[in-house]
Amino acid sequence: VDLALNILDALMKMRRRKSSKSHIKEIVEV
Repeated sequence: VDLALNILDALMKMRRRKSSKSHIKEIVEV
């Protein structure tokens, strides 16, 4: 469980770092 939480936390941090770019890409794709 701890590993899963750590992975999710890491993914969230990665998304936050790329939030500006990825968010725009998601809007364009949709």
